[in-house]
Parts: sequence; structure tokens; C-alpha cells
Amino acid sequence: MCGILAFTALADLQTGLRALATINPRGPDENSYWRSDISSSVFLANTRLAIQDLPGGRQPMQGPAGIIRLVYNGELFNGNFLRRYRDWE
Repeated sequence: MCGILAFTALADLQTGLRALATINPRGPDENSYWRSDISSSVFLANTRLAIQDLPGGRQPMQGPAGIIRLVYNGELFNGNFLRRYRDWE
């Protein structure tokens, strides 16, 4: 089991970190977050329970150009197919 968290118009970093701490039991193996530089308007966070993980699977994930951020809960079943399109940015 994992946990995801997203805020828009977040007041401050400490609020986001407190919320992340509340979902930590859902994924005790790792947790991380990302906060936008633009007026701190977006906060994304993830907790992981590492059952079947690949190296480099840390979230929130970032696209190659650093423009897109992604946090999701689940397994990507068509990863090999999508890997062909990884340079779409």
C-alpha cells in the first residue's frame, strides 16, 4: 500500500509536511515530496511500501525536461510500451 498527497495553494511547507506524516503508515519504506517554486502553489508527496520496486522509482517523478511532475499510486502495466515514447517532451 502507498499513499499520495496533493495540495494546491498550500499556505506553507510545514502544513504539507504534517499532512505527509499522517499518511506515512501507508508506505513506511520511503516518503518524499516536491513543492513548486512559483509561490508555493503546488505540493505533491508520496509514501511507498516497497514490495516490487525498481531502482529510481522515487516519487514525485519528474519528466526529462523538468516541467512535468507526477505522483501516482499503483503499478504501471504498460511501461515497456510507454518507454518507447519517453522522449516526447
